[in-house]
Amino acid sequence: MKVWRPGITGKLFLAIFATCIVLLISMHWAVRVSFERGFIDYIKHGNEQRLQMLGDALGDQYQQHGNWRFLRNNDRFVFQILRSFEHDNDRDKPGPGMPPHGWRTQFWVVDQNGRVLVGPRGPVP
Repeated sequence: MKVWRPGITGKLFLAIFATCIVLLISMHWAVRVSFERGFIDYIKHGNEQRLQMLGDALGDQYQQHGNWRFLRNNDRFVFQILRSFEHDNDRDKPGPGMPPHGWRTQFWVVDQNGRVLVGPRGPVP
């Protein structure tokens, strides 16, 4: 029985083909990891920016009212503040660096004693 043995052309083709496949897989993995990190960083940056603006706005409101009663059980107030950040510019687009509508994460506003003022009433993580 005769066994097929590739010639030099076949061996060269297989070597180049295998190298291309390894490079393709490596490049795919590198691009995917880079994209995932960049996207997650983009989302985190937008959330941090929104949190900073919300903190400043709530600080101003606390100075005006002198307490947190205006905020207790009034989740809408916080969302109105968030919406005002997005609509400060004339366009109906989120501000610079802000994620688009629908990319919201859960958040809580707690007082100095750790009591939930705004957000889900379950335990704060």
